[in-house]
Amino acid sequence: MSLTLQPGERVVVEEFGPGSVVAPTRIGALVILDEMAGLQLEFPLAQLCRVSGELPEAECAPGRVEQLGAASSALPVRGGRERQDLEALRFGLVPASCLAPLTLGFEDLQQWVISGLPVNHAGKPLVSCICGPFGTGKSHTMAVVRHVARSQGYLTASVDVDGTSISLSNPEPLLYQLWSSLSGPDFQTPTPVLDLYVKAIDAGHSAPRIGRYGDDRVRQNYQVVQSVRRQGFLDQHGDALDGILSSSPEFTASQVSAMLRKEAKLTTAESAVKRMVGARASDRPRDFVEALVGHTLVGTLAGFRGLVITIDEFEVEQSFLTPKTYARVEKLLETLAGYMAGKMKLQAAPLAVFLATVGEQQEQSILRHLVEHTQGNFYPLQPWHRDSLQDLGARINRVYQEAYALSDEIEEEVLATTLADLSTEHLEDESGLIRAFIKRHLGVLDSHYGPGPT
Repeated sequence: MSLTLQPGERVVVEEFGPGSVVAPTRIGALVILDEMAGLQLEFPLAQLCRVSGELPEAECAPGRVEQLGAASSALPVRGGRERQDLEALRFGLVPASCLAPLTLGFEDLQQWVISGLPVNHAGKPLVSCICGPFGTGKSHTMAVVRHVARSQGYLTASVDVDGTSISLSNPEPLLYQLWSSLSGPDFQTPTPVLDLYVKAIDAGHSAPRIGRYGDDRVRQNYQVVQSVRRQGFLDQHGDALDGILSSSPEFTASQVSAMLRKEAKLTTAESAVKRMVGARASDRPRDFVEALVGHTLVGTLAGFRGLVITIDEFEVEQSFLTPKTYARVEKLLETLAGYMAGKMKLQAAPLAVFLATVGEQQEQSILRHLVEHTQGNFYPLQPWHRDSLQDLGARINRVYQEAYALSDEIEEEVLATTLADLSTEHLEDESGLIRAFIKRHLGVLDSHYGPGPT
């Protein structure tokens, strides 16, 4: 097997998720990361898994990835991982390894998240809500939620609604965006839903029963994946199967079923995949809930404790949608609340939903109903002030000092320079205050100390 990666190849980066190779380098490859706003970073081979059409090695994510380089390989420069983290911070993005040291009040938030996990509610599903004015760090807090959930053995998935193309009023594209981010402890793959099913199948589990009237889409699709796996055609048709399971617009159920009958030699029954969201608009809220429940249950069969999903920017739904369209959002949330209250004939799944919205919207009846009737809770965020930013800046200084092995502590004047650049308007009005502060402060640090040796 060649260890040289080619531009355009798809890879999965340990702790950073999926991405595409921009160019090979001396130690590995320059990769553009899917989940970090197109950020390009250099990674050694030891951190990369290549998406391939071959059977996976045992230590790789199930599906179509192969490990590149020895897992024990060290970065050739001191502080290499920390420097990659700084590259993310220069874009105002906080990587997972920096969430704890750069989150003010991390221990309290961690305990709040853990208290909102199904394991602490007899395995029952629940909804919690993070609320605060613009610029108080809701998106960062959601990243901490996912980080803590993964540390507790949960799968996580996230989506930012925009009130237009991605909205709770239209479940199918919402699910597609949600499942594209699905990951878990030691589980990162470009086809996460399919590979989750494969992991459960390889553990010897039969198809779960979700418990709905009529068609059980999850059970049916699980059995199709079993048949394709048994016939040895998973690598050839994995992308199409993952598309169906993930609600991708790229494939129709009839196309995939015909492909499996023709090329994998499956019978009509063995190849009968079903889209997770049906055509009838009135059924879509229920289909959405069943998809969440079904994939959560498959996740437990695969060895995870459950699923935690985060839905950010909820406030835009009411701001951008017409009253008629927003009524669909309310219908979907009412259906979700009904499931969590045990009013739907579906299995209770260890599912936790965390919503983020601006502070005044916590009073919305639908959100309060969701949270209170599932024994969840609200986590209020307060506006940032100069002393909080000073604390954050000092924490960034320590990360920077460690990354570049600076022998002396960073001078207080450096942080003072960054704070001096922030006007009262920034502190009160800038919705991206924290991200802007991080970017500014990294720039000031670089101007004083340089980017460090490479």
